[in-house]
Order: sequence, then structure tokens, then C-alpha cells
Amino acid sequence: MGFDSITKINLILELEKELKIKLLDCFMAEVVCVKDIIEKIEKLTFKETIDFETDRNIKDLMLKPPEIRELKQIKNRNSIFNCLKEYMVYLMVKLLAKSGFFIDIFGVELIEKEHKPFLLAPNHSSYLDGLLILSVLPFKIKRKLFFIGLSDFFKNTFLKHFKETIGVLAFDENSEPLRAIKARIYAIKKSYSVCIFP
Repeated sequence: MGFDSITKINLILELEKELKIKLLDCFMAEVVCVKDIIEKIEKLTFKETIDFETDRNIKDLMLKPPEIRELKQIKNRNSIFNCLKEYMVYLMVKLLAKSGFFIDIFGVELIEKEHKPFLLAPNHSSYLDGLLILSVLPFKIKRKLFFIGLSDFFKNTFLKHFKETIGVLAFDENSEPLRAIKARIYAIKKSYSVCIFP
């Protein structure tokens, strides 16, 4: 269907209102066409009536605090221990990137000058993109940046050990679009920047 995260959440809210049922935020996972939506609705076994005076709207949902694990990860980002680990990983990645790649970057001074949170949305060309971006940013900018990553990539690989150290908030955007959006908004409210690969 080509829906982005916000469109998926809007569709869930409209279905709830129209059908007077409560749907999970992961309802749109594995939905490819309208037929999939109809089949999923027909298979629902538990239906909860929604009180229309308190029905959900996207703005309120997105501005709610994120899940406990994201709250904890964002709050723990500034611990001394995490900062030391992050600096060691940063130096290692910088050294490897400089010895293996020629990277030309410009415009970082514009980010440094602003001192405000920003969204970074680079093209995704390889699995190394996040690490290469990490290697070219000054550490003071990197310390205030979260990467958004695919949860499977950080669950099933050796990178799971570095997820918190390099500042990755990992989600399956297909099945948890609202969870991912809430975490990003919360991080930005806490003066962190966010790198998301479209």
C-alpha cells in the first residue's frame, strides 16, 4: 500500500472509529493490500468497544512518553560509563573508517553552529552507513545523536552488544510504527538529534 508510519497509525485510528473496535498498534504489520486489512479484521477474536468521547487521536498518541525500555535507554545515555564506552567505540570506528574509506563531508559546521536538535536522513546504501556517519561526526555531536535501526539487525547479530553504546533505538517500523515515532519525538524533546534512514 506504500504507507508511511503516520499513515498506518491514522488508518488504524479510522478503522477503530468506524468499526467501534480497539486495534493493536501492530495491526498494520504484514499488510500489503486492502484485502489483508479485511482478512485481519475478520480474524479478530477479541473486540473492545471504544468510548467515542475518549477515542484516540494521532497527536495525543505520538506525544505520549515512549515504552519503558526506550525511556531507560534515553535516560542512561549520559551515564559516565556509557560515555566512556561510546568514546572508545567512536575512536575505533573513526580509525577503521579512515583506513578503509575515503569520505568527503561538508556542512558539519552548520550543525555545530546551531546547537539545536536536528533530523539527519541520509540515503541507505549499505549496512555500514550508520558507522560511516558516526565516523565523520565530531564526538560532541555524536553524543547527542540517536540512530534509528531495524530491531532484527540488532537482535540477531554481534551489534546487539553495541546498540546502546552507539546510541541506536531499534524498532520494527512495520509492526511498531507508533512505538518508533514516540521514541523519536521524546528523544528530540530531550535535546537529542535523530538519524533515520528513509
